[in-house]
Amino acid sequence: MVKPMKLRLAEADRARYGGDEWLTFDYGTFTDVPLSALLRMEAVALDQLGAKLIELVRGPLPEHVDLRATKTIAVVVWLALKANNPDAPEFVDFDPLLWQVDMKDIPAPAGGADADPPAASSTGTSVETPPALAAPRASRSRRGSGR
Repeated sequence: MVKPMKLRLAEADRARYGGDEWLTFDYGTFTDVPLSALLRMEAVALDQLGAKLIELVRGPLPEHVDLRATKTIAVVVWLALKANNPDAPEFVDFDPLLWQVDMKDIPAPAGGADADPPAASSTGTSVETPPALAAPRASRSRRGSGR
């Protein structure tokens, strides 16, 4: 699964695509999304990554999905944007400055898996982009790429 995180598009992309300054990618992001939109989102995940939406959000991920790949990162960012802003463009028209996206992990809640995650600070800094996506896997090592 992709670890729960907060994402912030570059300023130019926020102006172009709309949505909140910080977008959330976690299971709760998708609970208020209507079925028709979920099906379109899953179609993109399947077409682009060969993974179901629920596999991205809850796991387990198919072994062929590389969480460090640019395409995977683009799909995750688009899913978070589309869930936050239904008027955002479809994936085929989504062309952000992807390597300018700020990402930060949402720490696991102290009260267990069902507790609400803490809100992200708008003063956060960039984190290592590809590793921020990856929940630890036994077969993958975490190596920093920096920016």
